Amino acid sequence: MKKHILILALAGTFWACGGNKAETKETTESNAESNITSSAEPTEVTAVSKSLAPKDFSQTMLFATKKQIIDVRTAGEYNASKIPASVNINIEGADFDQKIAGLNKATPTFVYCQSGVRSQTAVDKLVAAGFTKIFMLEGGIEAWRKANLNLEMAI
Repeated sequence: MKKHILILALAGTFWACGGNKAETKETTESNAESNITSSAEPTEVTAVSKSLAPKDFSQTMLFATKKQIIDVRTAGEYNASKIPASVNINIEGADFDQKIAGLNKATPTFVYCQSGVRSQTAVDKLVAAGFTKIFMLEGGIEAWRKANLNLEMAI
């Protein structure tokens, strides 16, 4: 008799667990449907935009394994002197938005200009375009030069 009660108790436990699994499956499917519905709504991605002093800007670039360095000055200014490994995308150029659209929005993006004014305009446009990790050089290349940091100069 005790064996029968034990067997019935074990069977009831297995049956109850099996019922929970089915219920869990339904709940999971229901949650998955909810997630599908909610994932159709836009998710806000917060952009991180920091203005850094020249030495901090340099160190942050150094430690970033992947990066994009953008000089937003004119081609003439860029050709005269530039931070090594930078690319020139003139903020005043008609094709600025088109050129930044070709960049990776999740890759850390370092921005500089001559004194910092055009960089801020570029940072605002990068944030609006969905870039998430943006670093701006405080004081521009003038501050970089005063800090005696490495520049590529035209010969």
